[in-house]
Amino acid sequence: MARILHVEDDETWRDLIKSRLVEHRVDSARSLDEAMELLRENPPYDLALVDLNLEGDSDLQGGELLDLLREQYRQTRRVVMTGTPPPGSVRRNVFERYDVDEIMIKGSLETPDLFRIVLGALSKDEGELSSELKLQRSELRIRHREWSRQELAKLNEEVRSRREHAYDARKVSGPSGQRANEAILAAEESLSEFSRESHRIQKLVEDIRSIDDLVTATEALAAAQDSSLSR
Repeated sequence: MARILHVEDDETWRDLIKSRLVEHRVDSARSLDEAMELLRENPPYDLALVDLNLEGDSDLQGGELLDLLREQYRQTRRVVMTGTPPPGSVRRNVFERYDVDEIMIKGSLETPDLFRIVLGALSKDEGELSSELKLQRSELRIRHREWSRQELAKLNEEVRSRREHAYDARKVSGPSGQRANEAILAAEESLSEFSRESHRIQKLVEDIRSIDDLVTATEALAAAQDSSLSR
């Protein structure tokens, strides 16, 4: 069980994160002051999830907390939470400025993504990664997630369409019903193959610890995307 500090001024998100990470101890803070009080009163946290834009005297009070963590609590891994995806240049600056492990986009966050990000940030060798490698791995994660969601939606629609066609074909005597059933099986097999390939690439991305790992994962994703286009 990890000890996690979650700093967020939105009550809904504080409750959501705590309910999703029940296997860990999560202490929530609404502001920079509350977070600093928790840091003073408790042993070092394993991980801090910090919203950059906290309510307060400045727009980047979350940034002030990240600076404090980076300077005085080096053993605490750091993940930024934000409502909208930052542009590439801003994203790079956040990684380099605050030396964070990941940028978590709340608007598109799903429970598996949350688990993956938390587990990755808590990995013992995470601190060995350079800011540049963390940034490139994060960008590759986003590319994989977007490709996976698009392909999954397309393949599920194909299965649904073929099942509807099969339903109509069964009303007609002859071999058309058999052919329709074979088409369903083919679509379902394509979906299964995609799921296996997507999980394989996801593991390659999550296991990135060097430039060579990054190249391998990038090439695997590019090949899968090319295959999708030609399907």
